[in-house]
Order: sequence, then structure tokens, then C-alpha cells
Amino acid sequence: MVPPVATPPADCDPDALRPPDPELDPLSDPDDGTSTNPAPASALVLPAIGNIVTWEFVGYNMLIFIAGLQSIPTELYEAAELDGATWWNRFRHVTLPNLAPTFLFVGIITMLGQFQLFAEPYVMTQGGPLKSTTSVVLLMYEEGFRWWRMGLAAALAFVLFVIMLIGTMLQVRLQKEREA
Repeated sequence: MVPPVATPPADCDPDALRPPDPELDPLSDPDDGTSTNPAPASALVLPAIGNIVTWEFVGYNMLIFIAGLQSIPTELYEAAELDGATWWNRFRHVTLPNLAPTFLFVGIITMLGQFQLFAEPYVMTQGGPLKSTTSVVLLMYEEGFRWWRMGLAAALAFVLFVIMLIGTMLQVRLQKEREA
């Protein structure tokens, strides 16, 4: 069971990150306390979204790395220890090279997940303040389903696909060059 502290609220108020005190926000309306100043929220929203996304990916990536570590044969460590390798040399010459495919997989999956960022900025801010948290997928959603510009949304989806394909191919190529 996941504790409620570990999950972001589904109905997060977009203005929740604004300072409630009018003295902290000089552009607030003294009558109703609403603010026209997006600066306080802008400074806090991106780190908040970054923390949520990091929290989201850390657990999954750790499971993948644990599986990668468990797939390394113990005979390699034993042979390195018999050869007189220190813990650092065993890590550098046994663990890291054998984790290279795991690093590649985690790098690609994390990159693809970051490019597909949608739920966090949509739930927290709907892309605001001043579009500072609008991701490509959120922009695609707004263009296609809010403004009914399906052609532009499809073009954004294709551009996102090409960027993700290039990023994946680049990571695979760099991995092959390191192995060679």
C-alpha cells in the first residue's frame, strides 16, 4: 500500500502555490486577495513538478537496476577478488560494464517518460502560470482537444516522435561506441 503522502493529490488547486499573504504579494488585490503576479508560483511550480516526476521514476529505475545487479554472475566478482582487485576496481571493471545495458534501458525509458510528461503539469497548473509548465504533450492536448486544431496537434505528435526516435538512436549509438 502506498502512503497518501507519497501520491500527489488529484485535485490540486492551480493557485495553491501562491503566497496567501497580500504583504508577500504586492500585486494582489486588497479586496479579494487574488493575485495578478505569476512570479511566486513560477518559482515554485517547476521544482514541485520536478520533484513529483523524480519520485515517480526513482522506484521503477531502482527495480531495473536491482535486476541488472542480480544478473551479474558472482564468479566475475570472485575472479576479480582472487586477482587482487580492490572494491573500486571490482566496481569499475566488473559492475559498471555489466550494467551498461541496464543504463541504456533506464536512460531510454526515462527520456521517453520525460518527453511524455502530461499528467503532472495538467493536474497541478494546467500549463500555467504564463505557460511556464506546458509540456509538448500538454500543448498537443490543448491544441487538439481544447482548440480543435487537430492538424497542429498531429504535427506536434509527429515532431515529438521524431525527437524521441533521434534521442533513442543517439543513446544506442553512444552505447555501441563505448562497447567497441
